[in-house]
Amino acid sequence: SSPFPYDQPHHLDSLSLIYENCALFSELCLRFPDITESLYKTISLMDFTEVIKKSIKFCSEREEVFNRENDNGKLLHLAMQELRLSPKDPNYKNPYRNTLSKTPEPKSTKKKERKKIPRGPYISKPRTEL
Repeated sequence: SSPFPYDQPHHLDSLSLIYENCALFSELCLRFPDITESLYKTISLMDFTEVIKKSIKFCSEREEVFNRENDNGKLLHLAMQELRLSPKDPNYKNPYRNTLSKTPEPKSTKKKERKKIPRGPYISKPRTEL
């Protein structure tokens, strides 16, 4: 691989955008796994999933930024497992995944009793004030 051209700032900006967006998507993927998974399946027909896969793999190859010793590397490694881009560790568990059943519990159907208002003609209270 050739050395990175540090004298060209637009390359550095592009690289930093890839790193930042990949870290952001990894964070969202871990924090909101149900939403991310449904979107990931819905948009799978487009090139979106391929771009995500390539960018995460690109970032995971950069040991100077995303090594497994720092938080960024751990985040990326967990996101790769969540998106099934790498095999899951046996002890992997996403703490943000909703482990409860998907069906909501039925609410009680007990209705509040209404006060009966008498119907028909009635005499109003006399007004004594002027």
